Amino acid sequence: MFSIVNLVRIVLNAFRKPECIGKPMTMDEANDIVKERASKHPEAASLNVESSVVDVCKALGLDGSMEARKRYAEELDFPGSYDGSAHANRWLRDKLVMKAAENDVLIPTTQENIP
Repeated sequence: MFSIVNLVRIVLNAFRKPECIGKPMTMDEANDIVKERASKHPEAASLNVESSVVDVCKALGLDGSMEARKRYAEELDFPGSYDGSAHANRWLRDKLVMKAAENDVLIPTTQENIP
């Protein structure tokens, strides 16, 4: 089973700009990719990917349900019991994008590799 960090990393790498492929991903680049994906989502006008983990999940095509977020929080060592509060969701959103960027494994993918 894929970890959520690995899954997000794969998705982010699939949408990197060609000039970034082969270089370590920065947090800014990861956030830019999330924003770009959100802008193309059918619900783009209502997505707030800067603070909502649910909206980040929607933008990246991931499960953003409470059950899934609890699993993500557990995997990312959320301090305490994940309750879905605004604070918990912001922590999860930031940690998820940060870990995906910080643990970037330089997967040389392009958008053509995504079915």
